[in-house]
Amino acid sequence: MSLKHDSLRHPSPHHESAHSDFNVDTQRRGLFRALGRGVKGAIEVDDITTPNAIRPLGAVEESVFQRLCNQCGDCVTSCPQQILFMTPTGPEMDLSFNHCTFCLECINHCQHQALTSLSQTDTGWRPQFLNNCNARSSGNCDECADDCPQQAITIASKQLPKLSPHCNGCGECVSSCYGGAIVMRQAN
Repeated sequence: MSLKHDSLRHPSPHHESAHSDFNVDTQRRGLFRALGRGVKGAIEVDDITTPNAIRPLGAVEESVFQRLCNQCGDCVTSCPQQILFMTPTGPEMDLSFNHCTFCLECINHCQHQALTSLSQTDTGWRPQFLNNCNARSSGNCDECADDCPQQAITIASKQLPKLSPHCNGCGECVSSCYGGAIVMRQAN
């Protein structure tokens, strides 16, 4: 694990860590430097690759989310697509009837940093194509591929559509499928 800022990376003469690749500057100046950078400057950006799919766009890791989110509902009411809803454990995302436009309104309205712009490029959901897909059964449908803003869906005759790694989980394909042959599942 390597941290983003030098003041957190270099060992202090006053502190030796058991982990040589994770050293903290325990001197007062280093502490204040790190605190002055805030949360965004102190976290490792490379580790933010797996989105918290059940939560709104930009949700931090679930255990941290549970501590930060006060369930105010500001993210839910700010979502123009109305894909967020409140549960007893906080806001959740449902792409069954609409898609995420990545407008960032949910993140912009979260005052408790449970949603962060550091992980805003993927919802954590992926489409699953069901056997009743018209492209598979009759070979004459390409609505999902046409409407995909990432061009992440390819269709071969009489086969289920294939998904490329370019998919960001927006859910536009679900909205465009008039046959109801696409459901969203959490990405692996």
